[in-house]
Amino acid sequence: MLVAYFSYSGNTESAAEYISKSLKQKFGDEKVDLVELEMQNPYRGGIYDVSQRDLMSGTRPPLKTKISATKIAEYDVVLLGYPTWWATLPMPVCTFLESCDFSGKTVISFSSHGGTMYGDSVSDLSKRLPKSLPGASV
Repeated sequence: MLVAYFSYSGNTESAAEYISKSLKQKFGDEKVDLVELEMQNPYRGGIYDVSQRDLMSGTRPPLKTKISATKIAEYDVVLLGYPTWWATLPMPVCTFLESCDFSGKTVISFSSHGGTMYGDSVSDLSKRLPKSLPGASV
């Protein structure tokens, strides 16, 4: 299993660490990997302004984090965490989704949000991963 997450303030990171720890206790350390999706040039300034600019322009910010095709092929289940700022997936998460083949994988999302809950992020995730198996969102 892979627990991959993008976090800005640390909220999603805390959730990912908790989920990873719980899964490792249940399945063993060797069965679960935790990976932070880090941007090459992290957002600076007002997060809502800079993230909305990327969203509106369709920008796919480059990631410092690279997961090889060989490595991603090892996972059957991917738990994907992200903040829900604009009722959809943050653009760094889109960069990750477009950089890997998720065919046949179960992808389960989890989100930190300021009251907007998932917005359209779950359906947007499903649209971006037509060859994966939808999992429940937590």
